[in-house]
Amino acid sequence: MPNTFEKFNKNTLPFLREAGSQTENEWLEDHASEYDQHLSKPIVALVEKLKTDLSSSAPDYHFPSRNLARIKRMANRVTQGEPVNKDWVSVSASRPQISRFEHYPHLFFGILPDQPEWKGIFITGGLFMPTSAQMKKVRLGIAKDAKPFHRLFADANFKKRFPLGFSKRQTGVRTPLGFDADHPDIEWLKLKNFMAERQVSVAEFTSSAFFDNVAADFHQLLKLNRLLENILDTDS
Repeated sequence: MPNTFEKFNKNTLPFLREAGSQTENEWLEDHASEYDQHLSKPIVALVEKLKTDLSSSAPDYHFPSRNLARIKRMANRVTQGEPVNKDWVSVSASRPQISRFEHYPHLFFGILPDQPEWKGIFITGGLFMPTSAQMKKVRLGIAKDAKPFHRLFADANFKKRFPLGFSKRQTGVRTPLGFDADHPDIEWLKLKNFMAERQVSVAEFTSSAFFDNVAADFHQLLKLNRLLENILDTDS
């Protein structure tokens, strides 16, 4: 259980929104104590817990250790008159990138109060924005043998936290070229991301149980990641 001063609180989301509307660089410095209390310290405490709790099951995963709650935008990316701070923050962990353009499945936590497609607090895992080669490889793996994914999504522990299995957030309309439209898992083969997700309520987000919940979610999502990693690591 996190220290009372290290957990997220009712002011975290309002602080992020307010910070994200500021156009003066000095604002964040003037509100440093609020930044530490509402955002920085809770993020650091959460990541430290996740690193400890997943050290045995995910020793190959890299968890960030620097700039964990950075919201100040790079000066060269800010046009005069635009907000100088982000209104969101996230933490992502995965195995080291395959290449400059390809990456492995991730474990992700995001506080995204006003992002158009991801409005809220989310916990996700899986393969997000794969390259076309990765997408084809995962589709081929599922088409050949989807039983491991069916078993995982039917598992009581996984289903309790992620009852929908794969997220249908981004799905193609047509059957992918080279795949059978009558395949029993055709809806999975149409996916453009291979993820599971859970949106978190504000009440849970600010509760003393939240850090434990994120760790439990990550333990389940890691099982999905391992299935996807096995496919990606297999020679075509």
